[in-house]
Amino acid sequence: LINGGKLTHSAATSNAEYSLDLTLSGELYISTNSQIDVSGRGYLAGFTAGNTTNGASTGRSGGSHGGLGAGTANAVYGDLRNPNEPGSGAAMTYGGAGGGVIRISAHALTLKGVINASGADGVTISGCDSGGGGAGGSVYLVTETLTGTGTILANGAYAGWAGGYIDGCRGSGGGGGRVAIVYGNMS
Repeated sequence: LINGGKLTHSAATSNAEYSLDLTLSGELYISTNSQIDVSGRGYLAGFTAGNTTNGASTGRSGGSHGGLGAGTANAVYGDLRNPNEPGSGAAMTYGGAGGGVIRISAHALTLKGVINASGADGVTISGCDSGGGGAGGSVYLVTETLTGTGTILANGAYAGWAGGYIDGCRGSGGGGGRVAIVYGNMS
């Protein structure tokens, strides 16, 4: 993946979720100006594990996945050794979507760019209101050799800014996602 290349997957809808699954017998190379980016492509605002609204974050809360979102957030979920689920969206009102899912199996991985499954920030509103941040998604990497100085992210997202109003007007941040890396050699 070179020359500013970007791989992604479709954004989740209220009745479908997606993932980016790559299986390579050779090397996956991601240059410094290239990325695999599924940020904000997980569960929609108001949705959680299983792509349901049951148990989802409420109010202006952030979404949860591997880490607990702030506020009245949904429960954490998923497998830390085998992450394969999108991040939850924040609460419905102005909330950001969760991060998507990246699963890569390659003989060698050279990462100089970015692999990103972070949640989407809450929406900023000029009055006394703003949305919570979406939860980070999932990154699962299996490789014999891992090299490079790139970045792997599955961060929870920021809440929107409420135009200088007091904190009671602001949404809450999203919880982190899950990242698991299985490798033979790293340099």
